[in-house]
Amino acid sequence: MRILESPRTLQRYRRTAWEFQQTFQTPRKDLARFVDVIMSALPAIEMAQAVFDQVVFEPRYGLLPFYAKYSLPEKWCGDDLIIEAQGATEARELLQAVLSEWIDFLVVPTPKQFVIYADHDEYITFLAHRKGQLSGVVTALTAAKFRAVEYVRKL
Repeated sequence: MRILESPRTLQRYRRTAWEFQQTFQTPRKDLARFVDVIMSALPAIEMAQAVFDQVVFEPRYGLLPFYAKYSLPEKWCGDDLIIEAQGATEARELLQAVLSEWIDFLVVPTPKQFVIYADHDEYITFLAHRKGQLSGVVTALTAAKFRAVEYVRKL
């Protein structure tokens, strides 16, 4: 687990034409199960990067113990601040930690089947170039009774 800065990372993803997307409401009270379902759609995940877009309120929920566990410096802002997680376990912990906070962020898993953008308004959007890349996560979240919403994300 490490923190780095990568200027223009968000800008690059904002310029990308995402042809397909699906948005769900983020269930803060059922976050662990929600993240488990998302991760079930990424069984071969090797790495994930969370890129902070906007920190609305200073973290005080999941990121504080997460940073402490991995001995990371408490840094929330920077030039496209990135937290990089190795393997499925760290990626799951990272996703749950950032979803628990009032932060707008992008998550890029490797291999990149889709990218995730979540915001402090409790919406999480899955973006992809092909519809088939989204079908696994959308089907899993829908079957688990998580609520899809009609929302078009403009990065």
